[in-house]
Amino acid sequence: MTLVIAHRGSRGNRPENTLAAFREAVRVGAEGIELDIRQTRDKEIVVIHDPKINRTTTGRGEVEKMTLEQIRQYDAGVKFSKEFKGEKIPTIREVLNLLEELDFKGLLNIEIKTNKFFHKGVEKRLAQIVKERPRPFEIVYSGFDLRSLFKINRYDPQNEKYWLVKDVKENRRKILNIEKNNIISGVHSSLGFSIRDSEFIKNIKKKIRVWTVNRDKDLLYCFEQNLEGVITDYPQKALELRDRFLATKIQKTQF
Repeated sequence: MTLVIAHRGSRGNRPENTLAAFREAVRVGAEGIELDIRQTRDKEIVVIHDPKINRTTTGRGEVEKMTLEQIRQYDAGVKFSKEFKGEKIPTIREVLNLLEELDFKGLLNIEIKTNKFFHKGVEKRLAQIVKERPRPFEIVYSGFDLRSLFKINRYDPQNEKYWLVKDVKENRRKILNIEKNNIISGVHSSLGFSIRDSEFIKNIKKKIRVWTVNRDKDLLYCFEQNLEGVITDYPQKALELRDRFLATKIQKTQF
């Protein structure tokens, strides 16, 4: 069964990468949650996708040049909707604690945003936080930068690592090499890559999860291909669609 993974939380109806988004993902029953991490000037690990806070908050500035205290001065919810006024950019530790409090039992995918910004030492600090104590949910790491994934493996060899891939033509050889690599557990590929090169995808033996899958026809395609997981902005819709898909499949086998 294809796992439904909430992209930056329930991004379609909540401000992305906020505690509100992660609460909603748990509420609707998403089997996985995906989020992004970056490092602040004072070496705190915060949950945000962009290198700047401009798009998602009321402030302006680059994450790596700001302290956590400076970042927390700004609202990360009100731009999405007044209903979420007061949401802040959370730290990774706050998200881990929240999911534990909510008794989340699924998969937490932590994307390390080091492909364009180096964030010195972030892999070691992230692994230390993740390993502070056992959690009731599974944790995996992902990223576009293979070096970063190999680096975090030094500090946390236990939790799985997934390589993010956007362009198939540039990465075919690397993907085939990953097939022989024990550190990388699978590939998180773009939806376009997965559809354009479906035969290539089918022949990959490691786990394949696809991003970002929002349209009904694309979700159904992934379910039909029985891919490992879909990363979607609309986890509730995806879960309901998968239930209908599976019910129809069962009916067909009975006749």
